[in-house]
Amino acid sequence: MNLADEMNADFFAIHEDLPSFVDIGGVHIAALVDEGTLSEELELGGFAPVRSVTVKLRRCDMTLTPKVGDLLYYSGYQYRIDSISNKKSVPLITLQCRQL
Repeated sequence: MNLADEMNADFFAIHEDLPSFVDIGGVHIAALVDEGTLSEELELGGFAPVRSVTVKLRRCDMTLTPKVGDLLYYSGYQYRIDSISNKKSVPLITLQCRQL
């Protein structure tokens, strides 16, 4: 078994215990989601809450590679992708997202 196979097996083992799904590009897909942080950002008129999440997806489950700025839906909330880690040597794509 190579590293990519082990990572895929680990993904499914974790997903089985903590099942999460996201919707991206019209596709409902299995994901590992770290619900991240809740912070505040100064806006006109005061502070506004900002929630971020980190999402890991299996590259082979994606029909299109997501892009920075694309929208993602998780747990009834809409997020914008702020950054992407898409290393060819790793079978997972990691998305850093901010709630809209």
